[in-house]
Amino acid sequence: MVWSMLRSRINRNMLVMGMGWVILMAFITGILTGLVTIIFSLFLHYIEAIILPWIGILPFEPGEPVNALYAINFIKHNFNPTKLLIAYLIGSAFSGYIVYKVAPETAGHGTDVTIKAIHHYWGAIRARVPAVKLFTSGIFVGMGGSAGTEGPLVQSGAGMGYLVAQRIKADKYLRRMFAIIGIGGAIGAVFRAPLGGSVFAIEVLYRRDYETSAFVPAIVTSITSYTVYSTYYGFKPLLPLGKVPIGPWDILFAILIGIFIVPFSIAFVKVFYWFEEGTPKYLPNLYQRILVGGILAGATAFIITKIDPLSALGLVSRGYLAVEVASKMGSIPLTTLFLIAIGKILTTSMGVGMGNSGGVFSPMIVIGSSVGLLLGEIMQSFGMHLAGPTFFIVVGMSAMIAATAKVPLTAIVMTSDIMGSNWMIPASAIGAVIAYALSGTKYTIYGSQLMDRSRSVASRGSGYF
Repeated sequence: MVWSMLRSRINRNMLVMGMGWVILMAFITGILTGLVTIIFSLFLHYIEAIILPWIGILPFEPGEPVNALYAINFIKHNFNPTKLLIAYLIGSAFSGYIVYKVAPETAGHGTDVTIKAIHHYWGAIRARVPAVKLFTSGIFVGMGGSAGTEGPLVQSGAGMGYLVAQRIKADKYLRRMFAIIGIGGAIGAVFRAPLGGSVFAIEVLYRRDYETSAFVPAIVTSITSYTVYSTYYGFKPLLPLGKVPIGPWDILFAILIGIFIVPFSIAFVKVFYWFEEGTPKYLPNLYQRILVGGILAGATAFIITKIDPLSALGLVSRGYLAVEVASKMGSIPLTTLFLIAIGKILTTSMGVGMGNSGGVFSPMIVIGSSVGLLLGEIMQSFGMHLAGPTFFIVVGMSAMIAATAKVPLTAIVMTSDIMGSNWMIPASAIGAVIAYALSGTKYTIYGSQLMDRSRSVASRGSGYF
């Protein structure tokens, strides 16, 4: 009875009926994406709790306090690069086989596939995709693979939104809109960023534009998903890095960070797409490509961590432990920071770029944090009085996200959400804008992004409100 009424009310004439039904369905989409994110997080944390201590690295739950000195000593006494390589191979072989046999479209980073589906297929995502993507990503990332959780959850969130719209027989315009707001729900939950998730959903589709018609329902979905997720995991920021006083000169340092980030951002995009677009002609079989990608990424992580075991803080799994430890230690060796940044670029490009299931947003956070702090350490060596490591970590993070994903507003809002504080907004905004402007529109980690809404056939006629 209820579903039949919804089907009769939600149609192309939403301008006449108003936003009430859309908000209701956005709320339902938020509940679903929040629950899916909880299930995925539990699955991932269960695997990490088993595998990471075996490799020799302390499992880290974002949002929880960590003893930085203990985490470093744990690695020094327990880390084994050979076990990391073995975990990479097993994770790639198992998850890659499922991807290859069940849903090949889940290969690689799910966000770009989702953007393509929204632009070209009205957001259509096969029903099996969310389950396969979450399962395979959980295995690869949980077993130490250098990747993030945003990719699988974005694809799954969009799938949830599309499924809700499909269930009520909505037209293709609304199905597309609900796929978009599903993205916001996924990001809002996993990064504990209720506002950042909604901004990301409308900004990530374009390099110089926004899907403004989806903004209001995206806010509802993102906040709802965040609330559902946080009800289980606690209402706390993803990375509570603390607060240090900043002065007017630090704003100038933010400009330098924005400039310094650009070559690393471009390098990440170029290396990633070299592996994603260049290797299929040598390895046309998807499963072979996934296996080789896992071997190359594992071997690279093996070599780098053999040189410097502390680099495992950022290279293993999502790498958030490196950000947390760096903010608390106050000083990290330059070699370690450089190896984490370069190593994260290479291992993510080889692993995810060649088809292993995962995301690239978390690697952007780790790379940006490491590069920002690297510049801070260099400046510190010249005797400059600086605001502290957290300043360089946060501005570097914001600048890297803006330059690499072409989402400057998301970068500013998201870093504030991730920290659970808005005190860094002026500095992170400057770093993000500078990096975004200097990096141009050519180099983006999301190759399916269009320049603006005029390039998207699916976007025309979708502005209900």
